[in-house]
Amino acid sequence: MEKEELYSLVLFIILVALLKGLPVWLHNIPGVKFRTKNQIFMDEMKTFVTMIVEMMEHEKLFASQGGPIILAQIENEYGFVMPYYGIDGEDYMNWCAQLAESYETGVPWIMCQQDNAPAPILSNWFKAWGDRDPHRPAQDVAFAVARFFQFGGTLQNYYMVTTYNYEEKQVCFLGNSDSTNDVTINFRNTSFTIPAWPVTILPDCHTEVYNTAKVNSQTSIMIKSPSEGDDGEEPYKLQWKWRSEQFAYMKKDGTVDAYGAEYENLAVGINGPVKLAGTKIVVDLLGLGKGEAWVNGQSLGRYWPTIGANEDGCSDYCDYRGNYSPDNKCLTNREKPTQRWYHVPRSFLKANNNNVIVIFEEFGGNPWNVKFQTVTVGTACANALEGNYTLELSCQGGRLISNIKFVSFGLPIGSCGSFSQGGCESPTAYSYVMNNCLGKSFALLLSFCLCSAVQVSYDERALTIDGERRIILSGSIHYPRSTPEMWPDLVQKSKDGGLNAIETYVFWNVHEPLYRQYNFEGNLDLVRFIKTIQSQGLYAILRIGPYVCAEWNYGGLPVWLHNIPDVKFRTNNKVFEEEMKTFVTMIVEMMKHENLFASQGGPIILAQIENEYGNIMWKFGSDGVDYMDWCAQLALSYDTGVPWIMCQQDNAPAPMISTCNGYYCDQYYPKRKGIPKMWTENWTGWFKNWGSQDPHRTARDVAFAVARFFQFGGTLQNYYMYHGGTNFGRTSGGPYITTSYDYDAPLDEYGNLNQPKWGHLQKLHFVLRSMEKVLTNGFQRTVDYGNMVSVTTYNYEGKEVCFLGNANQSSDATINFQNTMFTIPAWSVSILPDCYNEVYNTAKVNSQQSIMVKSPNEADDGEEPYQLQWNWRSEHFAHRKKDGTVDGSSLIANALLEQKSVTNDTSDYLWYITSVNISQNDPILTTEQITIQVSTSGHVLHAFINGKHIGTQFAQNGQYSFTFERKLNLTIGVNDIVLLSATVGLANYGPEYEDIPVGITGSVQLVGTKSNQKVIIDLSKNQWIYKVGLAGYEKQLYAQTPESASYVWHDIGLPTSRMFVWYKSTFPAPLGTDPVVVDLMGLGKGEAWVNGQSLGRYWPKFEANEDGCSYSCDYRGAYGSNKCLTNCGKPTQRWYHIPRSFLKADNNEIVLFEEFGGNPWNVQFQTVTIGTACADAYEGNTLELSCQGGRVISDVKFVSFGLPQGSCGSFSVGRCESPKAYAYVMNICLGKVRCSIPVNELTLGPTGCKETNRLAIEAVC
Repeated sequence: MEKEELYSLVLFIILVALLKGLPVWLHNIPGVKFRTKNQIFMDEMKTFVTMIVEMMEHEKLFASQGGPIILAQIENEYGFVMPYYGIDGEDYMNWCAQLAESYETGVPWIMCQQDNAPAPILSNWFKAWGDRDPHRPAQDVAFAVARFFQFGGTLQNYYMVTTYNYEEKQVCFLGNSDSTNDVTINFRNTSFTIPAWPVTILPDCHTEVYNTAKVNSQTSIMIKSPSEGDDGEEPYKLQWKWRSEQFAYMKKDGTVDAYGAEYENLAVGINGPVKLAGTKIVVDLLGLGKGEAWVNGQSLGRYWPTIGANEDGCSDYCDYRGNYSPDNKCLTNREKPTQRWYHVPRSFLKANNNNVIVIFEEFGGNPWNVKFQTVTVGTACANALEGNYTLELSCQGGRLISNIKFVSFGLPIGSCGSFSQGGCESPTAYSYVMNNCLGKSFALLLSFCLCSAVQVSYDERALTIDGERRIILSGSIHYPRSTPEMWPDLVQKSKDGGLNAIETYVFWNVHEPLYRQYNFEGNLDLVRFIKTIQSQGLYAILRIGPYVCAEWNYGGLPVWLHNIPDVKFRTNNKVFEEEMKTFVTMIVEMMKHENLFASQGGPIILAQIENEYGNIMWKFGSDGVDYMDWCAQLALSYDTGVPWIMCQQDNAPAPMISTCNGYYCDQYYPKRKGIPKMWTENWTGWFKNWGSQDPHRTARDVAFAVARFFQFGGTLQNYYMYHGGTNFGRTSGGPYITTSYDYDAPLDEYGNLNQPKWGHLQKLHFVLRSMEKVLTNGFQRTVDYGNMVSVTTYNYEGKEVCFLGNANQSSDATINFQNTMFTIPAWSVSILPDCYNEVYNTAKVNSQQSIMVKSPNEADDGEEPYQLQWNWRSEHFAHRKKDGTVDGSSLIANALLEQKSVTNDTSDYLWYITSVNISQNDPILTTEQITIQVSTSGHVLHAFINGKHIGTQFAQNGQYSFTFERKLNLTIGVNDIVLLSATVGLANYGPEYEDIPVGITGSVQLVGTKSNQKVIIDLSKNQWIYKVGLAGYEKQLYAQTPESASYVWHDIGLPTSRMFVWYKSTFPAPLGTDPVVVDLMGLGKGEAWVNGQSLGRYWPKFEANEDGCSYSCDYRGAYGSNKCLTNCGKPTQRWYHIPRSFLKADNNEIVLFEEFGGNPWNVQFQTVTIGTACADAYEGNTLELSCQGGRVISDVKFVSFGLPQGSCGSFSVGRCESPKAYAYVMNICLGKVRCSIPVNELTLGPTGCKETNRLAIEAVC
């Protein structure tokens, strides 16, 4: 609620449900008496209320602390029972009030149903077993609300939903509480007719804008649909198991066992695997008696479908007029089960469809009729009145309006399901409604609809959805690089940013890490991710691949695939094609099963097969062409009902759509006629390697590229990335791709708005979408003005839009266009939606710039890192025992084996273990110096001789193969040689990248030298023992399981700067909602976990290159990954993301495996938020400034409206400015979470400047 800026009404309610909501153990305390002057009761109540208040204060949730809570309540409806207790009741009420005031929460407290407090308004009523279904008409609820405000109310609570209203304008309420007669009155010389039992509201005391009896909203007829997860075969396919419940009984010795004898004819427990699909799930328990039900161990509550509702009191018609009573008015469900359907929250379900329901049947019933169903809108009706009303109708769950059964604008009669035409009606209403509503998920001015699928196709101009050409603005969000808890916020921010689609790859190697062992849980729940997109009303683009590149480990292909005999990747190879087909088929069927393709009513409008194959197809010759054709035929065979794309594939066979990837695609045109110009990867920044600087691509350059693309006929554009996220675990590719995959995207790694990029592009998106019809259907004409300046005009049905482009990277251009002079900055595009007025220029940024800061963890009172208590244990090295064996070894070979062929990529680490027997007269002992030389493709090598570490080396500067050489001392007899090879992500790009070796694949030699003479002992063909992984990983020291907790950790003698050490500590979760990071400065290299969840690899000791960075960044000119770099000479990555969903409320555990040696004493937990908000906005725009996480603008350090100079952090006043701007900005922004500032002289005062004014601001959050 805080995030949505809603006020919260916290109720410390004592009177709620079972036994008044109080714990039963309280009743069993001797001498206790509830809700009166009783010290025992009051002490226990105080303990609990104090805990709740302090919990809210700890999280800073009261409004006085910047939180959303504006009211708190003590006790509940005590006035109803206080007379029973006499003077003790009054004393108890006074004690409650004093208790509340003692907390000093900074917000008022209320006591409802006391003489000085108005009663809350109930929006509905509960029911008991055997009751009929109560319904309170919307007209009557609205009447009660309006009457409450009419007579001076300022805050009301609909039983649970809270609203807050505050208006300083004069408004009028015209109320009629007569339950039978309409009334006409003369008010301020105007006649008003007020129906019986409503209130009419006049916000200006002249014009009626609302009447409680006039409903202008849709009526949704909800239906329960069969679960499509089982292909409609329920209940027949449910396989039930059972067992008897044992009765308690007294044995001969007079004792009673915990569980007694079984009686087979009574009390049957039932369970069975159940497939579930849909968003709102219920289970139909008709046929059962009474008992309790569980799904996946979560209780659905008691059930009792055999108890029928009362026969009397129901009616087909409900008159809203007159006082409402839940006992006898507007009742339904006569003689039917009191409750037949029981809610199964989606969060109770597993993604893999192996859900289990367990039922305890107390009375006796039949489970064969149990069915799982989804609840959705089946029919939408309306009967709206003419006037200042806009009727809005919508379907649900991404379904669309598929049919319109009735439309009449005039005097229709009847009600939903039985509408008929009246005495008069408009002859054009039906066609208008059909045109505006059919095939839409949301529509205006409608009377009746059903919900279903859309048709997606394409022509030479654009993608078409139900025959309409569409502009698609999409952004890449990779579901495994965030968490399910982050997905709704990421998708919402994308939608708020003006996108209408989300794109993702599908990552084969995490879904099938081992052959036929699948994982779609947690952040790998692809279905849940697509449904999250659908729930926000956005389209989805599913790039199945299954090769993805994406700087993802091994390009997304599983390593076990490489180890299948005779396989060859991504060419005409039957082994590869069969495995690829198996996986792609599974993904397509999974999407179909959940109705997620647009042709089924889902959000997926495009699917992709393969990925950037055109970049490497040359390597495979005719086999590459055959493979490409096979991929296209495979895709078409699925009959998904949506088009398929092949990016970077100019010769993609019809009907595949070839698309463009790159920084700029304005000059890309499809080679095949009849397909639209699409851009599947607009690289918003770039990835980062260990040892490299931070790349940045300016908002101006990204916007320029997008505007140019649409200027020259583009209609679908996808940002790669819109949110980059985090490479959790061992998912980063490369090699050497960092754990952070921030990508300088519009949403940063943690999900924050990356300003000004997000805001600058948002404005561009809204402009482009406003011109959709003209851009996709209009006649295009481009005129070249010379010097890389061009003007493109689109004309359609009398409308005209224009792009003025200047691709010169150094010179601004002033041109005369349609008798008006326009100046276009270098490397920019101006957009004129009417060809007269510039509304957007890509070089003019009118959005705030956010300077992000890392704040200390306030949950520990700022005592980190000193208060972190560390435990530790050593990682035990693999070694040969006396009998020559190695514990846990996986194989023995007389050869050096390639690493991933042995590990199957189940670990970064592989031990190579051998020995050499040196005799007393061995020639190598006569040499002056002995070294070991290891040719490795590592990427890291640790060497141990006779149990002693002699050296470590890792790849640098992009050279991943190197020769390790260190001096050593040999002893007479057996010498043990142990080499540990470690990978840091596997290659993900290039022809035959799968065959790039890792591990020790060259030679291993002992080399003795003396006077330029060498004695070599080649160990390459020795007997080598291989062991995969490390002992701590095998023991899962990072996990929070009973087994891992049983291992001994040391709490004294903490080692630092020591290799191969495990560290563990606990910490409190940082307060608030801002993203959380851990600062690992001082550590070397390894992996980190929080509460058993991997944060990914860390390597803060690896510093970025010192060269190439600059303090300023010129957006002009083509961007490359070496442009606009920062962070030179600093740790490549110092901070590591801890998603909030990884954290517990308290006592969180961090585990570190330190490979190189480091110091954990500097570890700190921090939050990421906006520290400074700056802007340099142009006149004629509205500047919006905001802080984050509930923080407010606490200071405004600089304001100048005129011609300010400098940039954020170094602004200065120019030669002219308004003297009034500072005071205006201080007044409207100081102390606010956000503020909007119209940038014009009318608001900020005259400047006296002859050039275009700008507003520069630097504010502190």
